[in-house]
Amino acid sequence: MDFLQFSSNPISIRCSSTILYTPPLEEITIKKRYNFSLFVILKGELIYRYEQNLVHFYENDVIFLPAKSVIYSYEAISEGTTIKQIFFDFSLEGAAMSFDHPTKITGIAENTIKNTIDRIFDIRYSNSIDASIEASSLILKCMQQILFSDKVEEPHSQILPAISRIKENPDIDISIKDLAALCGISESHFRRLFVSEMGMSPLKYKNKLRVNRSCDYLINHMLPVSRVAEIMNFDTVYSFSKFFKNEMGISPLKYVKSKHSI
Repeated sequence: MDFLQFSSNPISIRCSSTILYTPPLEEITIKKRYNFSLFVILKGELIYRYEQNLVHFYENDVIFLPAKSVIYSYEAISEGTTIKQIFFDFSLEGAAMSFDHPTKITGIAENTIKNTIDRIFDIRYSNSIDASIEASSLILKCMQQILFSDKVEEPHSQILPAISRIKENPDIDISIKDLAALCGISESHFRRLFVSEMGMSPLKYKNKLRVNRSCDYLINHMLPVSRVAEIMNFDTVYSFSKFFKNEMGISPLKYVKSKHSI
């Protein structure tokens, strides 16, 4: 939907679309971006991976996705994750991007972008010249702050081997000692780095992945609780149900019924 456009030498801005999006609980790879994007996480958490880096984004975080970025992937790690996103084309003669990957924006630019996204959603169906000028001005202000701001967060790549191991087999126990060894760092440093980067302990992260995968088997694959308990490496259906309720606040059977009633 090409509803907002402004251009004058040397600036060109075109806001192409908006979306309220619920990312899937599975990894999605983006090989090439053709436009820019800004979004705010309204609910939940996301993980982005690019090259050898991993970034964890949380509720209320503001993210910038540059055009022509490196290959990256993303996935939601909590059910019901929701983002509010705008897509646009932008060029400014003489300006160069200082980054080519998904980037968290903080500081003054963070509030500017949140307000811009909200306002563009408010006027997204308007075809008036005033709306086009307003949206273009708002995007330009955001891009000026992004281009000349040092308020960006770079990820730690040291824990990526541990993240990959946990993600591959969330149903298999692995010690902190072994995870730290995979990353080539001490156990104490690994713990601090993991919590700092992921916002939770390795065990909590493993449990989140484990329960998310269980939800997928229950709803999308329609497997019985007993079969899911077996696949996820629980000794008994009771132990699986207890784990599930601790993580989700509801039993597996009630969870399935709640989803089928929607």
